Parts: sequence; C-alpha cells; structure tokens
Amino acid sequence: MKAAGEAKADGQITPAETKAAIDAGKVLVIDVRDTRDEWVEGSVQASLGTLAFKADASMADFKDPAIADYPKSDPVIVTCALGGQAAIGAGILKDFGFENVKIMDGGMKAWKEAGLVCSTEYDWGSFSLAGKSAIVTGAASGIGKAIATLYAKKGADTYVLDLSEESAVAAAAEIAAETGGKVTGFACNVSKEDEVNAAFAKVLAKCNNKLDILVNNAGIAHVGTVLTTEGADMDRLYSVNVRGVFHCIQAGVKAMIPNKGGNIINLASIGSIFGIKERFAYGMTKGAVLTMTYATATDHVKDGIRSNCIAPARVHTPFVEGFLSRSFPGDPEGKAAKFKELSVYQPMARMGQPREVAAMALYLAADESAFCTGQCYSVDGGVEKCFDAVRPEV
Repeated sequence: MKAAGEAKADGQITPAETKAAIDAGKVLVIDVRDTRDEWVEGSVQASLGTLAFKADASMADFKDPAIADYPKSDPVIVTCALGGQAAIGAGILKDFGFENVKIMDGGMKAWKEAGLVCSTEYDWGSFSLAGKSAIVTGAASGIGKAIATLYAKKGADTYVLDLSEESAVAAAAEIAAETGGKVTGFACNVSKEDEVNAAFAKVLAKCNNKLDILVNNAGIAHVGTVLTTEGADMDRLYSVNVRGVFHCIQAGVKAMIPNKGGNIINLASIGSIFGIKERFAYGMTKGAVLTMTYATATDHVKDGIRSNCIAPARVHTPFVEGFLSRSFPGDPEGKAAKFKELSVYQPMARMGQPREVAAMALYLAADESAFCTGQCYSVDGGVEKCFDAVRPEV
C-alpha cells in the first residue's frame, strides 16, 4: 500500500519546503497519525481509518469540510510519524480526485530533526492567545485599548487600529511597553471602505495572511429621542457604527476563509437588546451590530468562523469622563451627581471597568470558547436580568 500510494502521489517534499508553503498560506497539511502530542501548526488530523470518510464530500455527517471542501487543484501535503502512512494517505486522497498531493519526506521525525517548531497540546484554562494575530478597532483608548492590552499580554500579535495614526502608534507603543508583546498601530477610519481594506492589507502582510481574531470596537455615541435626533445624526452614527462594522466584518471574513477559520467579536450594547432613554439613533446602530453578529455566525459557521458580540452597560471610559466634563464645566457637584446617576443605573450600583469587558473579549477569543458562536454576552452589572433590584418601591 505504501508503494502504491507513493506511485499515485505527486512526489515528496522536504520539511523545510513544507514550512515555506505553510508560511505562504497556500497549502493544506494533513496528519494521518492515529494520535499525536505535537504537530505542524494548522495541520488537519485524519487517521488512515477515517481519511476516506473525511475526504468524501458526499458524506455529510462524517466529512471534514477542511478536507472534503478543499479545492481539488490546490496543493496538499500529507505527513505522519516517519513517512510510510503518509504515502498511503496520499494514495487515498488521489483516489478522491485531489490533483496535487505530496508526501512530507521523513514525516514528523524529519520535521523535528530539521529544528522546526511543533505545536503541542493547548493548556486548557490558560486563555492563551499565543501564535494568534488580532485586530482591535478603536483601540487607542477605553474598552478597545483594554482589549488590545489583554490580548498582547496573552501572547497575541496585536494590531491597534484607530482614527488617528498618531494615537494608534502611541497606544501600540504603550501597550507593548506594558506587556512585552508584539503590538503595531495603524490609522483606520472604519467608515471608509478603502481605509479599512488598506489597513487590513498592512496587517495581513505582517501576519503571513493569517488573521485569527477581529474585534469591532470602534464606535460613536449620541443622546436624543426620535424628536430631537436629526438626519445628520443618523447618518453620522450609521457611517461608523453600522457601515464601519460592516466594512471590517467583510474584510475580516475575506481574510479568514482561506485559513479555514477565525473569530469575530463585535461590541454591541445593552441598547441592542432593549430600549434605553434618549438613545434612539445609538440603539438603532447597536441593534444592527447585534443582527450582523447573528448573520455572520450563520453564514460562515461552515467556514470555521465564529461570530459573537458583547453588550456592555455603562462603562467608565474616557468617553464618559469627556461627557461629564462637557456637561458640567466648573460644576464639580453637578458632575459628581451625574456620575452617581450613571452608576446606580446598574443594579450593582457602579459602572463597569474597561478591563471587565476585555475579560469577556478574551474568553471569546480564546480556544476555551470554541463551542460558542452566534451569541450576545451581556456585561452589564445586572441591568438586563436584575431590573427589579432597582425598580422604585410601590
């Protein structure tokens, strides 16, 4: 069977050549060992006993889309412990119509002898993002900065996108100094499709075209009812909070599909879920973020892409401080009273902290949440479910 497989295969390839093909993002690596405690990062496991089922597109309940739906003309490399099983696996794949199947010469033994890095069993519960790349929009301050900081701390190559290049670069440098992580800043106005595509292209050039995590945090707010909101207000919020998220989701999905997976996390709001006083336009846009989250999860679950959103209540950010300072200039008592009002709106009687939202964003980005998609997670101090705790006595 080994000889037959070798005869059908399209030749052999060295571990170094395999690594170069992986870095170029143009190959599917299939590991046909029955068990493994270390492997080539990104490889798909399929034992010889299951490979025929996983490669057969007609086996709806048993196929592995990463193999069965892989373009038949695109390159495939098969590896195993020493090379023999890989030859048999290559023969099976050729029988299923794969046109460009090579055997990694010497298998994983040769890979390790060449000094190439192996992936090992994930340390469950570590919430590690090591080896992953992440884009966070609106990450120069507030919640976005807290998320970018935590991601960098957990090992992700983190890309800070913000409206101002100066702010993005400065925040990236500050986060890198604090965490020791790899953090890069780029300017990006998410409301402009060309700027989003340009920023994503820069990121992909730095991360070998492998985007693992996208956090759509950039957004703007507005206070007003339907009677006090003007058309210009609607347009301004729509351009950032809806079109901006759309632009980034679209660019993210396009980047993630070739790598057979990815993770999109959108920042919605409790205003996505129920009405909030004087947040007519803002609630409209955050409702759209919620439904875009659901739609993306539904459309791309078979591509290995997860999509979830976070719905915070009031969070003590620089935006809130700016609002209070503008609203109560020279009036510290008025400012303090408004701060208390904003705080006691939550049943926990305080505003959230950016790092508390970041903690949820870490969970959703990490492998620990691998079974979660199409969900909205409230980080709201009890607003949504504990409303009776703050209802006036009657």
